[in-house]
Amino acid sequence: SVAERFGFSAPTLRKIRAAVTAEDWGAGPFLANYYSGLKESKVQAFERAAREIFGVRYAIGTSSGTGALHSAFVGVGVKPGTEVICAAVGFFATAAAVVQAGGVPVFCDVDASMSIDPKKISALVTPRTVAIATTCVMGSVPDMTAVMKVARRHKLKVVEDCAQSCGAQV
Repeated sequence: SVAERFGFSAPTLRKIRAAVTAEDWGAGPFLANYYSGLKESKVQAFERAAREIFGVRYAIGTSSGTGALHSAFVGVGVKPGTEVICAAVGFFATAAAVVQAGGVPVFCDVDASMSIDPKKISALVTPRTVAIATTCVMGSVPDMTAVMKVARRHKLKVVEDCAQSCGAQV
């Protein structure tokens, strides 16, 4: 049925059905490794590669970038009544994930990099602010040293949305 939705022709659909019917699927697809007996699932391989590439201790595969943002915002304490300072330019998923976690996005101007302007963050901090969400757009990278300095001064968490600039450096 998935192949049909892609509009494959009838002869191609017959070939797909024949291949699927002929193949021994064994125990079936494994969505998690804890019950599969596999040495490493595809998700675990992805997580391992991310840890190796970025030199980090932890990496968790999620269903999407938006899912990762939602998880991160819940993890840093975003809930009803809290605020997250977000860059005014970027994909809507960053602010949408704040809302999904129950918080309120507060938009901050951007600087010449098209990323959040660290000089404008402090003016937006209120007692309800729990985090700053930086967003990298089109290969840009925010001034994270300056952002982290502001975050430490105000005791805020930082969620870095680098989906559009994964691995980019200043």
